[in-house]
Amino acid sequence: MKKIVAVTVLLFLITGFLKAQTTWIDYRYITAGMKDDLSKGKDIKQGYFLETIGTESGVTQQGIERKAQLYYFKRGNVNYGYVVRCSDSKYNLSYYCIPTADASSDIWNMALNAMSTAGQEWQLVFAWALAKVVSQKL
Repeated sequence: MKKIVAVTVLLFLITGFLKAQTTWIDYRYITAGMKDDLSKGKDIKQGYFLETIGTESGVTQQGIERKAQLYYFKRGNVNYGYVVRCSDSKYNLSYYCIPTADASSDIWNMALNAMSTAGQEWQLVFAWALAKVVSQKL
């Protein structure tokens, strides 16, 4: 019994460290630095990678196709945030950050502001992309 309790506590402690909080550095990199790196043909920040979540979602309005793809922003097995890659048929490209649940309220407010000011047409794309991911994860 003691071994089971010890292993359970150890696993709890290990998994507790696998959760990372989105920091301002992560947020700024996802929303600006990553676009800059990728546009210059570089890889993303050393040690990090993107893991695709669900499938790309698209909406066509007024002859413009807008697409969004969601990713985990990870280092090892640890997720530091979520990336929303947005592109359209006019060759515009943007990256938005959805912070982890435990990120500071300042970071969450910044993320909300960025998505709110993206325009109503993009808000529909965000909602559609998130709905598809949720439906695939249930």
